[in-house]
Amino acid sequence: MRTMRLLYLTPGLFPARRVDVGLLFGDCLHRHGVYSDIVAFRKPGTQKEAWGGGEAILADSPRRLKHLAGFAHMFRALAQSRRDRHDGVQVRDMPFIALMALVFARLKGMPFLYWCSYPYPEGQIDRARRANGLKKITSLPLLLRGLLGRFVLYRLVLSRADHIFVQSERMKQDMARRGAPPDRMTPVPMGVDLERMLASVAAFDADVADDVCVDNRMRGRRALIYLGSLDYVRNIETLFEMASLLRWRLPNIVVAIVGDTNDQQHKTWLQERARQLGVDDILIWTGWLPMQEAWRYIREAEVGLSPIPRGELLDCSSPTKLIEYMALGVPVVCNDNPDQKLVIEQSGAGLCVPYTAEAFADAAEALLKESPDMRRHRMENAIRYLRTHRDYPVIARKLAGTYFAIHEKACHEALKQGS
Repeated sequence: MRTMRLLYLTPGLFPARRVDVGLLFGDCLHRHGVYSDIVAFRKPGTQKEAWGGGEAILADSPRRLKHLAGFAHMFRALAQSRRDRHDGVQVRDMPFIALMALVFARLKGMPFLYWCSYPYPEGQIDRARRANGLKKITSLPLLLRGLLGRFVLYRLVLSRADHIFVQSERMKQDMARRGAPPDRMTPVPMGVDLERMLASVAAFDADVADDVCVDNRMRGRRALIYLGSLDYVRNIETLFEMASLLRWRLPNIVVAIVGDTNDQQHKTWLQERARQLGVDDILIWTGWLPMQEAWRYIREAEVGLSPIPRGELLDCSSPTKLIEYMALGVPVVCNDNPDQKLVIEQSGAGLCVPYTAEAFADAAEALLKESPDMRRHRMENAIRYLRTHRDYPVIARKLAGTYFAIHEKACHEALKQGS
């Protein structure tokens, strides 16, 4: 089997929480011959862990001067990279590091690749401009970083990248409008390891048969679940308004909120908003949970909620929660984010409605009142769709073909220059 190896610089902590890093690169791609040496910071308290995709080049997560420490760690990894070991350098979501990596890649004669999972410069600009009062002043460095990062990414990095991987077809269109070359972009939507999740479903259902419940607050209740970030851009308070409508129609309702935000002030505001709406007694706040435990909460629920507010920042996303709900056999209420809308239309796994409290309440009630036969039919269609389009072994096979095409093109150009 032909093989190649990437040096992959990532911003997150190791072990990777995101499945499009840990699962896709750590477990799936190397089965098709694409290995990756991941460069990241070690999560505090984490012992040495294997990285199935190749070598993990780690440094302890710094407590101070994080940006400087991150630059130094990435610099060392790039300086020590060798053309006889690595067939390309890939950077994920870090414009300034990407510019440095681009220089190293060119000096060492390796292809440079960029992986964009979210428009981070635009997100930083948006956060800074939303700030009020004194925060307007303290957010100035964030605004400057976003503006400079946007310039570096679109004017210096993407135009010179050998290939760009994006989250969705919509992100490809957005980035092309900003000047990125569309013929060098490949959308890679979020997926799941379907066989692993189906095995988990069997284990969870065996526990249910033994009267084991992941959370006694959900026992005997009509449970809905939201899995994901509670950051301000998500407008999760709309789900609280939905819950206030539903509780009068279905008194046995409960909504599990599995996720969190680093913005403690916003989290406090969310909890206060829930109290104002009179739904704090039917909300279950869990914070972030290990993946298997989060899946248990999903399996205990009857409806999964996947709201993605429309707008420049999130229209280009490919939501993982939608795919996880489907794989775990839970019908979905979602809104018309482009990727979600496509998945629901093609799979029939739930209902796609505007992101308003009224529309989400009506759709959730409709799904809760569906017959068992209708629910089973929905989820059988969902599994068939996932097997074809969103199963990571399938995604990895297609993605490996793209990597090898990039590699072969680079080898051909190197031969031409040498002759």
